[in-house]
Amino acid sequence: MRNRNRSSSSSGESTPHPGIRRRLKPREYDGTTPFETFIEQFNNCAIYNRWREVDKLANLKACLTKDAGQLLRDSAATKTDTFQKLNRLLRNRFGGTQQIDKNRMELRLRRRQPGETLGQLHQDIRRLMALAHPTLNAEQRDAVAIDHFLDALNDAEFALKVRQRAPASLVNALRVALQLEAWYRDANANSTTGQPGRRGSTA
Repeated sequence: MRNRNRSSSSSGESTPHPGIRRRLKPREYDGTTPFETFIEQFNNCAIYNRWREVDKLANLKACLTKDAGQLLRDSAATKTDTFQKLNRLLRNRFGGTQQIDKNRMELRLRRRQPGETLGQLHQDIRRLMALAHPTLNAEQRDAVAIDHFLDALNDAEFALKVRQRAPASLVNALRVALQLEAWYRDANANSTTGQPGRRGSTA
């Protein structure tokens, strides 16, 4: 009997004692997603864990990181001393409408950074599009995304070359841009060596 108890206590996760419920832990919130989604999951944890208002406030504060955590630090104590006050403050700052406006602005201002690949730029434009225009269908989203991708290239001549090939989707725009960039790179490399260019090669 002792050996059996010893082996069960040392293997894997321990089994909770009958009648003892395992507490749920809410995830962290950094302000990059709509607050409504986070607080719904948080409230489910609060109900299951039978938190009082003071427990909810303490746990909500503990969940906040990055931009959301900074908002907590920057706000007066009188605005965050109850769960309802902090909930309202976070909802006003990170609620769905505010997040959409923020992501649309970020999308409009997005520009390719030095050393950033076209693939990385494409992925970020796709991410921002999903956040900034959640109600558009796939076809509508692609049409808008192409324009933002071309603007983000930060090179009017290069963007015009891509646009002239009339890409039908964001993926097609990326393929055209990759091909053109490879041709330009190849032409520039060969111009310095005096060798004829090799169209279509990839660097």
